Amino acid sequence: MKSKYFFKDKADQIKEEHKLYKTKLESTDIVNDRCDHKGKVEMVDGILKCKCGSAWSGPGLDTLIDLFSK
Repeated sequence: MKSKYFFKDKADQIKEEHKLYKTKLESTDIVNDRCDHKGKVEMVDGILKCKCGSAWSGPGLDTLIDLFSK
């Protein structure tokens, strides 16, 4: 079974290999801020747009508008 926390599980091994192979070790924190789009969407030129930058088009936009406005 593969873990979604691969780099946390293998941190010790990665540090050892970094020293052994003299690699460049770099880490980046990924931000998981998510927009729920509720009350932030509006229809612009036939496209449903959220203030966060997400956009939707195509059939069923009326359903999406209803879901996001609740």
